[in-house]
Amino acid sequence: MGIIKAPKAYIKEIGPGSEHGGVVYLDFFAALNSVLEPSSYFEIGTDSGQSAARYSCPSICVDPRFNITADIIGNKKALHLFQMKSDEFFAAHYLENLLPRGPDIAFLDGMHRFEYLLRDFVNTERVAHPRTLVLLHDCLPHNLRMTNRLQLAGPEEEGASRFSWTGDVWKVILILKKYRPELRVFFLDCPPTGLVAISGLHKDSRVLLESYYNILEEYRDIDYNWHDDRKLWQEYLMLDTRALLENKHDITLYLDIR
Repeated sequence: MGIIKAPKAYIKEIGPGSEHGGVVYLDFFAALNSVLEPSSYFEIGTDSGQSAARYSCPSICVDPRFNITADIIGNKKALHLFQMKSDEFFAAHYLENLLPRGPDIAFLDGMHRFEYLLRDFVNTERVAHPRTLVLLHDCLPHNLRMTNRLQLAGPEEEGASRFSWTGDVWKVILILKKYRPELRVFFLDCPPTGLVAISGLHKDSRVLLESYYNILEEYRDIDYNWHDDRKLWQEYLMLDTRALLENKHDITLYLDIR
């Protein structure tokens, strides 16, 4: 009998001055769709539809103004588009009516202000199942300009990321670390502004909901300090997506919906 080798390590060490050098998040979504084979997908912030187009399962998409240019329907058996704000969507209970079990994968990419993302997370968790995988976009900026609550283009020397904007949704990382330490969280090095993968949700948890206004007061005036960005990136383990995609079967060591 041959020696069984230990699984390859996919944890990425982040050095000073690093930018995200992993797989573009849309390509990583295609890999998740292939490996995890989700039965349902939910997203906030559809815009052109490029993200939803990477999934082949029945999907629910929410955006206050769609600008769809991708083949968003593909081979999906069902697709629901809600052209409204996410708060309005959740208030009408559309998600639990269409997916009473909860979505397998949820991608939250709405308004880039932390109070909006926090509400979207709370409302999504309220209807999630125990194995739902939630993906947060744009929470790992790599310069101060990106973190402005108003969208500002960067100088030309920023290159391809000069139009990337995170707003202050990075604060949600700190909030979850403090208020929901039991959640299973990984960072993904998808350029230009990363992904945050969250699992281990509890639909009956009311900690964030009951603390919502206190959290806003606590984090409202916290500024992103460029010199502390490495500390932010090290709040949770960073996964090397290029290495993971070389061995796609190992994705389930870290991210799974079963």
